[in-house]
Amino acid sequence: MDLNELIIQKQSKTAELNRFIEVGEGEKRELTTDETTSFKALETEIRGLETEINAKNNPITINKTNRMTNFSELIVRNGANIENFSTRAVVLASGIDNVTVAGDISVVGYEPFYKSMGVTIMPNLVSSLKLPFVAAITAGKVAQGARNDNAVTMSTVLLQPNRYTVTDTIGKEIMAVGNEAALQAFLFELAKSCDRKITTDIFDVIVAGATAQAGLTGYTTANLDTLVANVDGDATVLFPRAEFYKAKSVKIDAGSGLFLANKNSQFGGNLWDGTPMFYSNLFTAGTTIVAADLKHVTVGEFGSEYEITFDPYSKAPEGQVVVTVCKMAGVVLRNALAAKKAVIA
Repeated sequence: MDLNELIIQKQSKTAELNRFIEVGEGEKRELTTDETTSFKALETEIRGLETEINAKNNPITINKTNRMTNFSELIVRNGANIENFSTRAVVLASGIDNVTVAGDISVVGYEPFYKSMGVTIMPNLVSSLKLPFVAAITAGKVAQGARNDNAVTMSTVLLQPNRYTVTDTIGKEIMAVGNEAALQAFLFELAKSCDRKITTDIFDVIVAGATAQAGLTGYTTANLDTLVANVDGDATVLFPRAEFYKAKSVKIDAGSGLFLANKNSQFGGNLWDGTPMFYSNLFTAGTTIVAADLKHVTVGEFGSEYEITFDPYSKAPEGQVVVTVCKMAGVVLRNALAAKKAVIA
């Protein structure tokens, strides 16, 4: 049965169902047992017809019989050119005709920069959390028989979700020709942009909660030692990119050939004494550098990794589909004593 026949049959069954309702209301009575049985049977038939109609309206079903590409099948496999990337539950085809929440995309094999920094990650959260605000708490000692008094109280910090979102457009031409590599690269970049903003927030949260270390003039071993030594914990130093290259150019002495900072990867490295450090343009607090025990920074990831939404209406006259990728996350510093900041004059 084709789509039009299914729609006509559903309309007929619906009219028949409405007649039962009209009879009951017109005669001001309940339906008889036989009428109730027939009514329920019609409801079941109508639900079955609706299922068939929705299936035939689904772009995936349509695309199996014509040239248009079923992107939900293309994206879930790793292509020859786009490795380690998959998208779950994405329905994107040239026949898209409604506002679709396409579900979750998961970037397989890709780890955001911040996940390599040593911060504490709490994934798959479903609600806000009150976390204990960790500080230097020391228990009391009481004599034998003395009363235990609760003299120490712990404050809390609220870890709650924020929307990290980015919106861009994609032309229907790309969808129509079935260019899976272009689509994957497009979605992948949107997903990474959410993680970049979270990385920036990690640095900003540390700067906001850290106490300032004053009086540091110039990049020297003594000044960086002072900054690191005042951190309550195992410190990692975070540099804005330009500041890192300033430190990288400074020799620690005249004879050893060692420099203050050395990089061993795209974003990371060590100070001359082995203290780990990271540098990035994502650390945007001007010339401020920080030293922090990063395990006291908590990143909460709420729900699945990424949500992607398609809107074919807003820019339909231009032949564009508006794509929004959203990640729900929150960042908190649980111990302000574990972070110090400084502007090296």
